[in-house]
Amino acid sequence: MTGNLKKSNKLTKLTNRVLLLVLLGVLITVGYCFLESKISTRTQITFGKSENFDVGWTYDGETVTLPYSIKGVYGETYTIKNTLPDMIIDGDALDISSNYCYTEIRINGEVRYSYGDKQPLPFGRMIGNIKCITKLSKEDAGKEIEITIVPLYTQDYQIPVVHLGTYRDVTAGVLFDNVWKIVICTILGVFVLIAMVFTAIQYMNHLKNGRNMGLHFAMFVLAAVAWIICSSDLPQLFTDANEAVSLLSYLSLAFIGAPFMAFCAEIFPSGKLYLEIMALIGCFNMALVAILFVAGIVDPPQI
Repeated sequence: MTGNLKKSNKLTKLTNRVLLLVLLGVLITVGYCFLESKISTRTQITFGKSENFDVGWTYDGETVTLPYSIKGVYGETYTIKNTLPDMIIDGDALDISSNYCYTEIRINGEVRYSYGDKQPLPFGRMIGNIKCITKLSKEDAGKEIEITIVPLYTQDYQIPVVHLGTYRDVTAGVLFDNVWKIVICTILGVFVLIAMVFTAIQYMNHLKNGRNMGLHFAMFVLAAVAWIICSSDLPQLFTDANEAVSLLSYLSLAFIGAPFMAFCAEIFPSGKLYLEIMALIGCFNMALVAILFVAGIVDPPQI
């Protein structure tokens, strides 16, 4: 019995150390990406509401309605065409999600916007997923618009809906479309604060039983918050490091099970050994995703 307890305590210490080491490694990797991956300006937020511009499009000579599914092939070009409404005025804009593809918007053959043509990181092809916002003027009314996407991976894609309105409307849509994510993350943030206070009290009073419970719970919730925020369009309001944001999203998702298993290990002593082994596997899972990306073997969206 004593031997099993010692083994369990050693595994607990190992789990905590691995969690911290993996987190440190990920922070260094993501921090480097934030410094290096700047390929577009961040979106300035204003307020309003845009409308769907989803009908009247043609693809390969066929009339389609957005969103439209395609079997994307790496490096292939896919172009949809339409005619802009006659009521376009100065200050209008449109947007479309890049979906990790090179995206180019042309009006009467003139390139007005391109995203993903530059890959500043020395490894991988991941360019991030953002709202590609293009400003319009009254001279664009009634002109032909072409949107070209070039997938960076061979997989199924969906050409998303185009939104049209004033620039204020389109940029505000980035915020309004994610308002529930903001609410959820705010609530989860309160849970994190409670967990950290609980952990601090445990350590201050030198209580050993379950004193890592709050810490592991806080790490689990923070991973969930990072995944929710970084997988949304919100980060482009604050940073242009789109690749780093996408990387953090995938790494958070890969990591989220590790602190949860460690948290469960504190609650269920009978299964502590197995749960901590699963927590270690979760740590190695995130480390593997990061290593494969940095080594240029496979990007997170391909996993």
